[in-house]
Amino acid sequence: MDKTLPNRPHVLPDGRDVQEVTLRGHGLTAKVLTLGAVVRELRLEGHTPSLVLGYENVASYVTNHGFLGAIVGRYANRLKDGQFEIDGRRFQVDRNDKGNALHGGSQGTWAQIWEIAEQGDDFVTLKLTLPDGHMGFPGKLDIACRYSVKPNATLDVQVTAQTDTPTLCNLTPHCYFNLDGHADVTNHKLEINSADFVPVDTAGIPLGHIESSDASLDFRSPRPAHNANLDVSYCFDTSQELQEQAVLTSDISGRSVTVFSNQPGLQVFNAAEMQTPENGHVGKPYGPFCGVAFEPQIWPDAPNQPGFPEAVLRPGETYLNYSQFRFT
Repeated sequence: MDKTLPNRPHVLPDGRDVQEVTLRGHGLTAKVLTLGAVVRELRLEGHTPSLVLGYENVASYVTNHGFLGAIVGRYANRLKDGQFEIDGRRFQVDRNDKGNALHGGSQGTWAQIWEIAEQGDDFVTLKLTLPDGHMGFPGKLDIACRYSVKPNATLDVQVTAQTDTPTLCNLTPHCYFNLDGHADVTNHKLEINSADFVPVDTAGIPLGHIESSDASLDFRSPRPAHNANLDVSYCFDTSQELQEQAVLTSDISGRSVTVFSNQPGLQVFNAAEMQTPENGHVGKPYGPFCGVAFEPQIWPDAPNQPGFPEAVLRPGETYLNYSQFRFT
């Protein structure tokens, strides 16, 4: 039987209980909340600051401005007008972003309290069931998220899901990385292993085609992470095998994180206009360019865009978002 570490309890203002699980191993220590399946802290041996952004108070995760550290869905990113069609049937879901649906709506997976299904010193499996009709989405969706710390200082994230009715499923971890503990990432270099991206309109909805990066969005060679206002979905092949997608390095600490995923898209967001209302680990609100979020996922608004990757999950199938974040 796995030896478990004691969990730290928190009580939200509305009386709900939240557990905080600590994972340790291979030079990493992670603190995970049952609220939103949030990675609240991630620390590397010999490196004092948290490698990910997080809020000072657990109650701040009820609203979670910026979706810090959470698992978001049931459809990560945006759906135009909060609408889509499956098998000839039209659905309207919660619209929480400029008339569109973002990250599963105003009460998506990031806002739910998950259940601890299994736990050991270096891993935890959290489970969540979204009922049929939740936020307007069809079908009961059973979700499991397994966080583990593995050799080579790797945070391993495996999110699986199954449904009883055809539904959309696009779940992703939403951690923001800052590798030196400074107020912003202006001393970080970013490398993205793709030149192709999904162009979008001012509301973040795809224009319906793929483009090759011009100079401003081409990060195939390392460049300062703040050299562009990034909220961009970069495109990768759909082999479903882990592939190296991006690297972020701090010039100050020398620390780096390499992102591996099996997903066809990597949303890269450098928080150019971030301003959180709550205090973070730094003891004050986070501001512009406070971190870089890597969100491995299916492309935005895919159900409404011909030729985009499939986002419908059907009974008998198992959805898998497999991602790793490796630190040196």
